[in-house]
Amino acid sequence: MIIDYSIQQFNKQGKILCGDSIEVFEDENSKIFVLSDGLGSGVKANISSTYTKIILSKFLMNNMPLEQSVKVLKNILPTCRERKIAYSTFTVIQIFNDLRVRIIEYDNPLVFYFNHLKLKEYERKKIVCEGEDIFISDFRIEKDDFLVLASDGLVQAGRGKLLKDGWGWDRVALFLEQSLQIHPSSENISHSLIHYAKYIENGSLSDDITILVINPRDRVQLNIAIGPPKSESDDKKYVESFCACDGQKILCGGTTAKVFARVLNKKLTVDQNQFVNDIPAKSHLDGFDLVSEGVLTLEKVVKWFDFTHEFDFQYEYIKSLHDINKIYGFKTPSQNNIKEIKLVKREPDNPVEEIIFMLKKADDINFFLGKASNYNNGKYSSDEKNAIINKLIEKLKEQNKNVTVTEF
Repeated sequence: MIIDYSIQQFNKQGKILCGDSIEVFEDENSKIFVLSDGLGSGVKANISSTYTKIILSKFLMNNMPLEQSVKVLKNILPTCRERKIAYSTFTVIQIFNDLRVRIIEYDNPLVFYFNHLKLKEYERKKIVCEGEDIFISDFRIEKDDFLVLASDGLVQAGRGKLLKDGWGWDRVALFLEQSLQIHPSSENISHSLIHYAKYIENGSLSDDITILVINPRDRVQLNIAIGPPKSESDDKKYVESFCACDGQKILCGGTTAKVFARVLNKKLTVDQNQFVNDIPAKSHLDGFDLVSEGVLTLEKVVKWFDFTHEFDFQYEYIKSLHDINKIYGFKTPSQNNIKEIKLVKREPDNPVEEIIFMLKKADDINFFLGKASNYNNGKYSSDEKNAIINKLIEKLKEQNKNVTVTEF
């Protein structure tokens, strides 16, 4: 199992530094998420929130009393010249290996907890530390549950702009519940939240916004074979090793696919109707999830990776004023120019998108690299091919993917 998570963070309009800070720490027993929001915005807010996340994380990792960390924070946080106070809100979520959860909340929006994709309340116990009310919750979550943390910039988004009172916690919760029914993944949900927040802010954020979506789930394994082995005598070993792996399987390259078809004695067919936007057609080989062209396709995967998502947004005019007030709380009483945004699942249009979708879903990615030279008729040199593959591997590691490489 993996504790999957996705973070989105955007600064207040015109600010170079974000007043929110977020950090993830882990040891052999648990993973700790800390979201802190410094008073105001800009440099001082950034300093306050940074101090807060570091101190809280270190104290928790060393099992030190919460009261002591709060006392330290009150003594070291920079004081606001105008308001004469030192201040940073925070939310801490500690998830243990057995899915026990401890949540510590101080003045941030309440954590959204979804069990079986439905919003669920959790018990909060109030304690007083250094004169401050802090809430602590201890409970157990389940695999495939969701926990969503956000700074107040999210729940206040749209205030005085498109919405009269801001988005609001209840309406964010409803948006989350509807989105989870369509496409439950941490990345998709975090992107949909920030996308809608920007929409109701008219593209210019009035406050920093930070979002963290956490989702414990089963690990996903993906295996990718690229190129034939250096020696033809290794073809059988190459194919058998690859086929023995658990998880989804992608074959990249026409020559690669022919090696597998020959060794397995299976028929390889090419879908001639799939050639779209200079992307070569994919093929079909029984027992494999995707068979694509090789280096040209992978080059596009690298270029498109950051901008290709498995979801989209559908804009529809809202016809009911009741729905406007209940779900969105729009400022204007006229619904004629009001649009509702719905998260919708996208189907891939081509092999490049198929590969990207599969890579983004995977946690453990095994590359089987055949080192035969000049098998692609010289369109790419071996160095160019290796550079493209290395860029892809580097990008996946930046996404915290567990990547292994086996060469033949």
